[in-house]
Amino acid sequence: MKYQKYFALIILGIGVVVACKKTEVPSDVTQESSSSPMAPGLPGDFRKINGYLYASGSSSQNGSFFAGYAIFGDTARDLMSNFDHYEQHSRNNANMATNPNRGNVNVGGITFSGYNFFQSASSTAWAYSYSSQNFGGSLYTTNWKVGGNKSFKPQDVYVTRGFPVINDTVIPSNGPSTLTISKGYSLSTQPTQLSNYDSLLVIITVVQTPTMSIKKVFVPGKAVSFSKQELDTFKTHENNYANVFVKGYNYSNQTVAGKKYVYELSRELIGTRLLFIKKQ
Repeated sequence: MKYQKYFALIILGIGVVVACKKTEVPSDVTQESSSSPMAPGLPGDFRKINGYLYASGSSSQNGSFFAGYAIFGDTARDLMSNFDHYEQHSRNNANMATNPNRGNVNVGGITFSGYNFFQSASSTAWAYSYSSQNFGGSLYTTNWKVGGNKSFKPQDVYVTRGFPVINDTVIPSNGPSTLTISKGYSLSTQPTQLSNYDSLLVIITVVQTPTMSIKKVFVPGKAVSFSKQELDTFKTHENNYANVFVKGYNYSNQTVAGKKYVYELSRELIGTRLLFIKKQ
């Protein structure tokens, strides 16, 4: 699969949640019985899917954090556009006239690794979300359970690919404590430290106010580094501090009873030390 598809995906957070009654799948849905095994990567047209299920775990010296999101639609639509990956919250636009890609199917209960998602809804839109501090086991167990509704069949599925691997040593606590602009900045790309990802988002953020960030996307086999020219924007922040965030994303897809699903898993590593910014 071409890697370009992954760049369009890091644009998709967790919104306000309220419970509502269950609705029916539109009556004009064509009933299909085709199914397929789960496959790595995205389907041919990831902008026309019936279900999008996202789970993300992060870790830092202060503990772990989990965020999850799920949305379903009929007919197939660009469900992934409803989610903002940077901020990890849903895009709040349920109006059909302005957002034809909003979720419109209530599948009942949803759990990930045994944790129940909350349901947010209006008269025209449905979505599910969950967030938690110190989410035990979230970076290891990848079991989705979905209630189902008419042609949307119940699911009890494991994403066998698992979460991306981002080892803490990627940003070593005993590594260089200085970010020297003139020398650029790079991270280790050893398979034991970074693996099982389709796209990797690296963010360097100046800690002081006003904040300033540089975001860059990498794919497997590409060196994870920032050039002097890319870091030059930090020159006005000399003698301040920056932090590094690394987010890995991978995708799996499956057709269940004629419905196309995308399962996205993300793992984030928050910088384990501050980097002192110097020009030379």
